[in-house]
Amino acid sequence: MSVARRGVILLEVVAACGLMAVLVAVCLQMLAVTTATRRTVERRAIALQEAANLLERASALSWQDITPERLTEIDIAPSVREILPGAVARWSVKTPAEPGPPATQVRVEITWINPAGQTDVPVRLSYWMYAAHVAPGESKP
Repeated sequence: MSVARRGVILLEVVAACGLMAVLVAVCLQMLAVTTATRRTVERRAIALQEAANLLERASALSWQDITPERLTEIDIAPSVREILPGAVARWSVKTPAEPGPPATQVRVEITWINPAGQTDVPVRLSYWMYAAHVAPGESKP
């Protein structure tokens, strides 16, 4: 094999190593982005589950007890606070104007601080609670 041919082969090997290094760097960056995205999605799923848990605890209250003051007593679980730093639950209660059955809309919003130190996009859930209807002449259960 001639000296010139060995030089071409060496140049091809160097080019292939350079290309391989670029591909490895791109793969590592994609892995880092994928990991960060997965963690963000996991935090949102945990926040959504906690919002559902809070609403379930609120739905156990009687219709008369559904007030903003009473709902603020229902707080985020300590285990969730470890995962979602700075997590805050905000409650709102709306009663629609008449006519219609007596009803209340309860909404919970959970916000938390993301790893960049900014408030993440909140998770919001709501449900409607209706007063128990009592027909004339019946007694309340």
